[in-house]
Amino acid sequence: MLKSKRKILGIDPGYGRLGYAVLENDKLLDAGCFETAKNMEHEERLSFMADGFKKLLLKHKPEVLAIEKLFLTSNHKTAIRVAEARGAVLSAASGLEIREFSPPEVKL
Repeated sequence: MLKSKRKILGIDPGYGRLGYAVLENDKLLDAGCFETAKNMEHEERLSFMADGFKKLLLKHKPEVLAIEKLFLTSNHKTAIRVAEARGAVLSAASGLEIREFSPPEVKL
């Protein structure tokens, strides 16, 4: 697990919902979820997620991004959409230390 005295932004990437938590010195500073409407266009949903993530970066100025690794699923369309949302986040996180965790590691 990631143990640090640095400010960490944790992301649970998703296509319809993107969860986040901001931690510093083992203290929760902020947490929430960006949720897109099902009737939004694909590009609009990705843009909404990326914009929300960028606002978090500006507000909290984290040093580390902790993000859940993509897991395999039988629904390929969902996996691709989640991968695209994850890519939008990783693209905006340029310059941050990025740590990836598998779903079982995150749930410890």
